[in-house]
Amino acid sequence: MISAESEQLQAELQSLNAYLLACERRIHQGEVMDMSGFDEKTKVICQKLSTLPPERARDLAPELETLISRLDRISAQLQN
Repeated sequence: MISAESEQLQAELQSLNAYLLACERRIHQGEVMDMSGFDEKTKVICQKLSTLPPERARDLAPELETLISRLDRISAQLQN
C-alpha cells in the first residue's frame, strides 16, 4: 500500500519530470531556459525521500531514474 506521503512525492517527481521534458524540448528549439530554483526543489524531494521506509522509496525509483535521465540529456544539450 502506498502512503499519502509516497503519493505526494510521486506527484512532485512527476511534476519535475514534466517540467524537464518541457525544458528539453524548448532547449532543443534553441530557447534559453531559466531553471533557477530547480536545485532547491530537487533537494527538498531528496530530503523527503530519505525519510521514507526503503520499500516505499524503492517504489519511486522509476520516477527518479527518469528524472536523472532527463537531467543528463539536458546537460548534454547544453554542452553542445
